[in-house]
Amino acid sequence: MTDQELFLKASIVQGIDDFTNKTTLKVAFMFLIKGKLPLAPLWEKFFKGHEGFYNIYLHQDPSYKDNVHEDSAFYGRKIPSQHVIWGTSSMIDAERRLLANALLDFSNQHFVLLSESCIPLFGFKTIYTYLMNSNLSYVQSFHDPTKDCMGRLQGILYIPTTFKTLLQSPPLSLSLPPYSSPPSPSDHVLSLNSASSNNSNSTSNALKESLMHNMTDQELFVKASMVRGNQENKTTPKVAFMFLAQGALPLSPLWEKFFKGHKGFYNIYLHQHPSFNETVPQDSVFCGRKIPSQPVYWGTLSMIDAEKRLLGNALMDSSNQYFVLLSESCIPLFGFKTIYHYLINSTLSFLSSYDDKTKAGRGRYNSKMSPSINITNWRKGSQWFELHRDLAMQIVSDTKYYTLFRQHCHQPCYPDEHYIPTFVHMMYPEFNSNRSLTFVDWSRGGPHPRKFGWHDITNEFLNQTRYGSRYQHKHGFCPLSFWQQMLEGGALKVIATRQELNSIRLQFRASALKDTSTRTSATSTIAHTTVTFFIIVFYDTQPQCLMS
Repeated sequence: MTDQELFLKASIVQGIDDFTNKTTLKVAFMFLIKGKLPLAPLWEKFFKGHEGFYNIYLHQDPSYKDNVHEDSAFYGRKIPSQHVIWGTSSMIDAERRLLANALLDFSNQHFVLLSESCIPLFGFKTIYTYLMNSNLSYVQSFHDPTKDCMGRLQGILYIPTTFKTLLQSPPLSLSLPPYSSPPSPSDHVLSLNSASSNNSNSTSNALKESLMHNMTDQELFVKASMVRGNQENKTTPKVAFMFLAQGALPLSPLWEKFFKGHKGFYNIYLHQHPSFNETVPQDSVFCGRKIPSQPVYWGTLSMIDAEKRLLGNALMDSSNQYFVLLSESCIPLFGFKTIYHYLINSTLSFLSSYDDKTKAGRGRYNSKMSPSINITNWRKGSQWFELHRDLAMQIVSDTKYYTLFRQHCHQPCYPDEHYIPTFVHMMYPEFNSNRSLTFVDWSRGGPHPRKFGWHDITNEFLNQTRYGSRYQHKHGFCPLSFWQQMLEGGALKVIATRQELNSIRLQFRASALKDTSTRTSATSTIAHTTVTFFIIVFYDTQPQCLMS
């Protein structure tokens, strides 16, 4: 194409109106250079690990021929170019040529002009997040009344430098914190969903309609790890309730009552089998909350994939502060306010992680994981968790330990009981309360917890679970006195009445007619004491069961 044809074609390529539901936004890095890129190794390190979030375009002299290695980020990125003469309009022609070629890719949202002597001052995540959170361009434009009038384009994230200065200075390191704060204006550095109040409102409306997108898991996890949380308290912190279910939510009426009147303080995410299609009323809190999902098989890594998929989608909303994993058989035992305030007022995650030296614990360890994971670091725990945002981001970002589990954790090793507990114990123990938030009756010993039939779901059992169950926990017993004091003080509001509990029992009984037995675990929240907030009943008949 001629330049004129190129410019015309580029001008009619529409961008992405709603990137959340379409594809991943990218930054176009456009290099206007004479020939070789002497600082290419530095840029290679800058781009490494962020494939799918950028595009590179090279405008080099047509006579320049250079063999670029196939695994280089710059391989095949040269555009049709023309000779550029300093101080002439040919420089503008080259810039427009770079812009037009980059505009042909509608996923490019920001366009950065660089030279062969530019270096990045911040890591990729910082620059990408800063640009994507802004709806402004950054071009220096000022009135220079002097004779020279030497205004130059100078991006706030980059500086030109001479080779002489670079070679005389100590080697530069790009091992910066992933979210180093760029220079002012700092008010532009917001989450991807909070670039402006208008954008935030439009995004919220879009999320009500659908959470579906076409990102791969890898693209989702990388993008989610870049979304900063609500560190400046610009929005109300929310709790993400993530349902890992095979199909329908039979207890949704109870959850509807639980969420009623608390809009704006929670988000819901549903991971259901891709083939499951059920019409949900538009006024339901579950309407449009299904995320792109894949089949989940009991006792396999697909359960971890589903959990990370839920976390990744929930992390895309910067207002989510805590992430609660639930099943279709889970019901709340306390009102929304009690659970919300308990979680939001904590800085720790609630995840079961302990050293089980029996066959059902260390006996599942595979020595092929050594030396990255030694048997002394091997941990076990329930898959049901309440995670703080900081820890959730680290889990979706992990590839090293996930790969080890994918290669070496197969039945009788169950990834859902070992991957996250081991990862957190090794890498981020200070983020975890190191106490299980999910009550499971392991008192009989063996690889699986106690199973409960529908006849076990009584008012007495539920009240014991609420206010201080005497079921033995791995770390002791649940005290009763603390919760009696809270109840007497009116701090706890129980949402389930006797009639509702009887209704729940009938639902369990109807399901039990189809399945031989059920298993119950109760989610408890722990500070210095233990309380149960949820109770879960699982059907053992596969493939309905999502927990070992």
